[in-house]
Amino acid sequence: HTNDHHGHYLKDKYGQFGMAARKTAIDQLRRNIMANGGSSLLLSGGDINTGTMESDIFDAEPDFLGMKYIGYDAMAVGNHEFDNSFDILKKQMKWAGFPFLSANIFYKGSKKRVFKPYIVKKVKGVKVGIFGLTTKDTPFKASHDDAKKLFDFISIIDAAKEIVPVLINKEKVDLVIAVTHVGHNGNATSNGDVELAKSVDGIDVIVGGHSQEIINAQVHNDTIIVQAEDWGKYVGVLDLSLGADYKVLAHTYKLQPINLKKKVGSRRVLTEKEIKQDPTLTSFFASYKFKAENIGKKTVGTLKSDLSGERKLVRSKQMPIGQFM
Repeated sequence: HTNDHHGHYLKDKYGQFGMAARKTAIDQLRRNIMANGGSSLLLSGGDINTGTMESDIFDAEPDFLGMKYIGYDAMAVGNHEFDNSFDILKKQMKWAGFPFLSANIFYKGSKKRVFKPYIVKKVKGVKVGIFGLTTKDTPFKASHDDAKKLFDFISIIDAAKEIVPVLINKEKVDLVIAVTHVGHNGNATSNGDVELAKSVDGIDVIVGGHSQEIINAQVHNDTIIVQAEDWGKYVGVLDLSLGADYKVLAHTYKLQPINLKKKVGSRRVLTEKEIKQDPTLTSFFASYKFKAENIGKKTVGTLKSDLSGERKLVRSKQMPIGQFM
């Protein structure tokens, strides 16, 4: 699983992460799993949109097409999916070709859900129910007015209490997974993964996002919670061993770094063996990269101030980039 991709389909200036290396790593993981008699699902905790110019100017088309090629099974709808109009979001769903899940988003003033609330997949004879949840704060966090004008976001606890019994009693699933974009601990106005696990029985695994932190398989109310920071820095690997009644007997968890580097003196060195770039994705992304670089070279004006967008600065004080915008 991954989460909070935020437009990082390309490797960064230090050669870290990127979807081409992620593809190679996931292919190897799948081969290892199959060789050991297992099977796998690949899930995303959402927020594919917003974060790099190379993605934003294409409405994240390369990102979603890349995810399709890698073979994602489903993703949670993140708040940043609403930074664009609903028409663009619908276009992104077509590009992706896999389900965007959210059980707590409804068309304004109705009981009709905007997205699929859940899917059921058979994995090596195990019937798995996967449902999605999105932070209730989305209308106040999204950059586009459609989030406020078109949709209602209800409590994730209320939505989960409706969907989990449907999965267990009606769909007769053996395993329940929530893909969420709500944050690990949530906040004063929106519940997080921990409260979800404690409030709703029957969820076996929560694959999280939004708070962009590492959650190493914490267990609350018999629910395993994972999260793999952001940007595709890691692929999270949760390995479940199930008993005859499909109850989780044991689990292990690891984070596979995707060409992450650490500073050693003035140099940056790999934390693990280098993962090669998938040549098909590298070639596919090249045209987007070329177009973005050409657009980025155009001079549109001059300023004396530095337009720094560094997260820790823009979230704590007035910045020239804010005045400029």
